Amino acid sequence: MTDRRPTVLLINSGKTAPVPLLEADDSHLLAVITEPGYRRLYSPGTRVRLVEDIADLHAVEQAGVEIAAGEPPLAVVAPSERSLVPGAYLRGLFGLDGLDVTTAIGFTSKYAMKRRLRAAGVPVADFALVDGVRDLPRAVGELGWPLVVKPVFGTGSMRTVRLGGRAEFEAALGAGLLAELDDAGRPLIAERWIDMDAEYHCDAVVWDGEVRHAVASRYFEPLLGRLTEVNGSHTLPEGPVAGSILRLNRKVIEVLGLKAGVTHMEVFEADGRLLVGEIAARPGGGGIPRMIALSTGVDVWRAFVDISLGREPRLEPRLEPFATDGIHVNVQLPVKLGKVLEVPPWEEIEKLPGVLEVEPQIAPGDVVQGSIHSSRGAAQVHAWLSSEREAGLLHDELERFSITVSSS
Repeated sequence: MTDRRPTVLLINSGKTAPVPLLEADDSHLLAVITEPGYRRLYSPGTRVRLVEDIADLHAVEQAGVEIAAGEPPLAVVAPSERSLVPGAYLRGLFGLDGLDVTTAIGFTSKYAMKRRLRAAGVPVADFALVDGVRDLPRAVGELGWPLVVKPVFGTGSMRTVRLGGRAEFEAALGAGLLAELDDAGRPLIAERWIDMDAEYHCDAVVWDGEVRHAVASRYFEPLLGRLTEVNGSHTLPEGPVAGSILRLNRKVIEVLGLKAGVTHMEVFEADGRLLVGEIAARPGGGGIPRMIALSTGVDVWRAFVDISLGREPRLEPRLEPFATDGIHVNVQLPVKLGKVLEVPPWEEIEKLPGVLEVEPQIAPGDVVQGSIHSSRGAAQVHAWLSSEREAGLLHDELERFSITVSSS
């Protein structure tokens, strides 16, 4: 007998959280467009179509039409930064509700995003569109040194480079250290470097044009340049800073026109002023979703999947027994490239004051290769503490735990 359930199309890279949610939902059949390296994420019964790059609009279109086979899917789910625009395009192609192409570009093109935000009076760092790394001297004439350079369409902190001056730029160019930026095959954006006093993030759920849930948090230290160190963030207690970030978050979402979805926004503080770094229309990476779930009871990945399927998100009440005046902490232990020989004693970390759970992400024998980015860690440590001071002490305590690797 032919299975007449509608098909849900998932366009994904390595985002693991939505996979079990979609595979366990028996109201639909799941079909996936992904890259060869991520085929292992899916059960044998899930239909998978492989493409070399999920950001390749033409390849994704061909795969999507093949999967649809004359009958449009029920919904398109696009949890990866690189799949957001192709997913929106397929929704338009199939006449489906959900995030449209114009809005998707506003949340993925850092240049379009910053132009729209600046036009609406939202504070952002000065920026310029750049045609490859050899075009940077022109941007310097407008912005000055130092600069931050990244792809216009990029994911998190990947391929993001800080250049302190002309000599540093020429040395990096001569040594081939900027080749990865040119190899991206896409335009770049240069931004004036901000000597920030603090870096924050705000994570929200939007439904029916309104922010229904939002949490403001602070990184222990700004992330750029610290990916090989212990890092993470903690929720902010109620107060002027958290209030300002939440208001700024609502403004940004309104300007970019999101009607339903989950967002993750980066905010800088410099000289007492808040500036928006960028915002993504997907849950934050690393341990941020779990920190939010422990803090508020809201599963932002489930909300993302529900919204992608056209369902109103389930925003559960705060979980007990944690008091509302405490803060929740997410600390990421860094990875190192090479074969993992030894990992920290996780049980020792679990006994530290305030620690709720430890989520190891590697084990002895694993081989860590490729790029290290802000969402890639050896383990996520979650804790509930009474103050930001205690959060800082836990962060410092975790610096003595590290993995041992062999490069051979």
